[in-house]
Amino acid sequence: MSVYNLRQVKKEIRVLGVAARPAGVDYRIQVVGVVFRGKLWLDGVMRTETIGPDVTKGVAKMICNSPHHPQIRVILLHGDLLVGGTSINPCILSSATLRPVIALNFNRESIRDEGIENVRWLRLEQKGLATSSFSVGLTTRIAMRVLETAKRGDAMPEALRVVRLVASAFAEGALT
Repeated sequence: MSVYNLRQVKKEIRVLGVAARPAGVDYRIQVVGVVFRGKLWLDGVMRTETIGPDVTKGVAKMICNSPHHPQIRVILLHGDLLVGGTSINPCILSSATLRPVIALNFNRESIRDEGIENVRWLRLEQKGLATSSFSVGLTTRIAMRVLETAKRGDAMPEALRVVRLVASAFAEGALT
C-alpha cells in the first residue's frame, strides 16, 4: 500500500463518510455512505447490507461499485458511527478501494498488521479531549488539511454528521 498523493486539497474535495448499524438478527449490518463536497453540499448516498461483525469487505464492495467511486478522494470513518460491535479495518479498506482513509476516534486495536507502515497518528482534540485518530495513506499534514476543509468550525466533518442522520433514519425504518 502506498501513500496517496493529493496535490491540492480543494474546498469541494469529495469525501465519503461511512456509518454502520445492526439491521436485525443474524449479524446483518446495514452500512450507509454519504459523499459530501467538502463541507458545502451532499453529492450522493450509498447503502449496503452485509454480514458482520467485520464489514470491511462489504464496505469496500459498496464503494467500488458506486458511481461516485472515481470522484471520492478520501474515506472518513468515526468509531462512534460503528454501532453494535461492528468493525472496519481502515488499512484493508484503503488498499481495497485505492483511497486513503481517515479514522477518527478509533482504538489502536482496530489496526492489524496489514499496511501498518502507512498509518500516521493524528493529534486531534475535540472539546478539550484528545482522541485516538489516524490516517492511512496520507501524510499528517494533508490529513489535517482534509479534515479542516470538510468540517465547520470545531465540529465533526459534515460527511460524518450527515451520515449519522441518514443511518439513524434507515435504522428507524423511516427510509427503506
